[in-house]
Amino acid sequence: MALESNERPNRPIAKFESMLKTDDVYFFDSEDFEDIIHHYLNNGKIALAKKAIKIGLQQHPDAIELKLLNIEVLVFENQLDIAEQYLDELQILDPTNEEIFIQRANIYSKKRQPRSSSSPVEQGS
Repeated sequence: MALESNERPNRPIAKFESMLKTDDVYFFDSEDFEDIIHHYLNNGKIALAKKAIKIGLQQHPDAIELKLLNIEVLVFENQLDIAEQYLDELQILDPTNEEIFIQRANIYSKKRQPRSSSSPVEQGS
């Protein structure tokens, strides 16, 4: 029986934090990295999430979910052009991944700027 993410023990997180303290390199499967990254993002620890993403992508360079988490952080930090470039690359690899479209919508939403009052109705004419 698979455990839900909130039922999984915090063992990977503790192991990851131990690795950071000792400068040792431990191997984690990509799902463990996903859990670690989500943990840090949910707790507002963006710097630790970014470290986990970096190490996760070093160990699992083809892991689409880790790449998507990296894009999520880039969007959060308003690095929209880089995020969009990464999404273009991912879409070639996985054209039906719904998360790609969700992140594109997030980027579009952040890029939209308020309209200027140029119509006669908005100007009070």
